[in-house]
Amino acid sequence: MGWGLPVKDPLSAPVDGGGAGKSSRPFRMVAVLGAPASGKSSLMAELVDDARARGREARVLDPAGNWPGVGEWPEIKDDPRSPEEIADAWWLALLADRYHKPDIPPLLLVIDDADTFLDGNKARGPFRRLFTTFRHYRVDVVIGARRTQDLPKIVFTSSTNVYLFRHFVSTDYISKEWGAEVTRAIPAVPFKYALFDVESREIAEGKTKKRTVRTAADG
Repeated sequence: MGWGLPVKDPLSAPVDGGGAGKSSRPFRMVAVLGAPASGKSSLMAELVDDARARGREARVLDPAGNWPGVGEWPEIKDDPRSPEEIADAWWLALLADRYHKPDIPPLLLVIDDADTFLDGNKARGPFRRLFTTFRHYRVDVVIGARRTQDLPKIVFTSSTNVYLFRHFVSTDYISKEWGAEVTRAIPAVPFKYALFDVESREIAEGKTKKRTVRTAADG
């Protein structure tokens, strides 16, 4: 396992190269995990800005309203649906025309505060389909969450890279999934992170800056 390596953004390389349907890297699912006010939202804002600077569309599912003017959450007053059902309907409508369309431009889809509406025991129905078939929709998926233990296991098995910020709760789940050495690499100060490559098991160290995206922890 490599330690303390320079950070290489796993989403920075182009996914299109050499013609329709061809890719220079696979589409990826990336998890961003950490305590409130640790830097997760700032890092995800950087990923969104970088994608848009490269001409890519980026959409943010934002149940807590932390992304003014950017995030989306289609909740209607007195909506009888559960938060998971609302989120299911949103992404299904967004991606309905993308399945197996090799010429459609790639999309970055950020799902913030995923632990607030996903079932920790399993991802049901449409979300399970998203987490297992996002490549067929030509989508990179970024999952942001505070409570690692409340995420369905499929998030961990489908993620290719994981940004780990400081944690206030137990890191036993992370240690069980990826090993104690990964847990030990998690920084203790905000806005610093360990970037874990699940396949190579290399760990890079990086930092982000506080951004204008606000979370409930910012007050």
